[in-house]
This record gives sequence, C-alpha cells and structure tokens, in this order.
Amino acid sequence: MAYDAIRAHGSLDVGLPPGPDFFGCGRPNYAAEMLRRAGFLDVSIKEVPLVWRVSSPDAIIDFICDGTVRTAAVLGRQSPQNLEKIRQGLRERVLQFERNGIYAVPAPASVVAARKSD
Repeated sequence: MAYDAIRAHGSLDVGLPPGPDFFGCGRPNYAAEMLRRAGFLDVSIKEVPLVWRVSSPDAIIDFICDGTVRTAAVLGRQSPQNLEKIRQGLRERVLQFERNGIYAVPAPASVVAARKSD
C-alpha cells in the first residue's frame, strides 16, 4: 500500500543509492535461492497470516514512517505537499479495513527456516 501511494502521489526516485529488491524475500523462490547461495540447506518457507490491528489509519502510516528504513527514507524525501497526498492515499486504503472502530489491515508474512551446512 505504501509504495502504491508513493507511486500515485510522489516519487520513488529520490536519490537513494540502489538497494536490494524490496519484495524479493517475500517471493519463496527468491528467498530460498538467497539462502542456498549463503550455504543453507533444507529451506522451507511458509506464509503466515498477519494482521495489524490499530485504532486509526494514521497508526499504520506512523509505523511505516518510523519503523522501516528504506520506505521511511523515500517518504522523508518527498515534498511536504506530496507527503500529505501520500498519507491521504494510505488513509483511504486503510479505511476499507475498519470494523467496529478497529482497522484490521492484512500484512501476511513469511516464516523462513533453513539449516546451515557443515
């Protein structure tokens, strides 16, 4: 959701050095290959349901701004006008997850396990 909002209302090209594929480790084949290259065996990956439950849409936005590295840096380099548009776009997306005053935003995660080779 954050990157969709940034693409719609701001820019991903903010002068940061190139980084690894942000979504790469969320793809089982990519994550397994990286672990195998690092010498791990018996790689298993399981997607687990994860839901962020918050009392306001801004709690999600604040977490992204304060609790991430690259996304926070991209957001921090937006113009004030674009940043507000990005935040509003995120609010609108989060609003769809409201149930009885709580916003339950799906955020599935992957649990990856492997054994280090001898």
